[in-house]
Amino acid sequence: MVKPKLLSAREVRTQAIRVRSAAIKLRGSLGRQSVERAALDGTFYTGGRTSTNGSLDNDLQRNSRWGGTFARTLTRHNSLKLYFSRELAARTGTEFRIYGIAWQYRWGAGL
Repeated sequence: MVKPKLLSAREVRTQAIRVRSAAIKLRGSLGRQSVERAALDGTFYTGGRTSTNGSLDNDLQRNSRWGGTFARTLTRHNSLKLYFSRELAARTGTEFRIYGIAWQYRWGAGL
């Protein structure tokens, strides 16, 4: 009589087949330009769900964000930019917020 071989947990894990679906990103932007420039942005991500041995895992990633930018030309070479971005809804268990201010100095031909 042949005794069946018991697989260790490590052997079982190495034999699993894992597949990840593609992620999709949609992005839109609306802006206005003059001496002052302003823009609003929105982004939506979804996908990245995996399946192990044909069974769907509960790890779908979904996130939507919005943000804005305001830039003001100070001189021919200098400008100032204020920006922000934050999440609207997330299914990844993360929280995203960013705020910033930037100074830009431009040089070179064509100014």
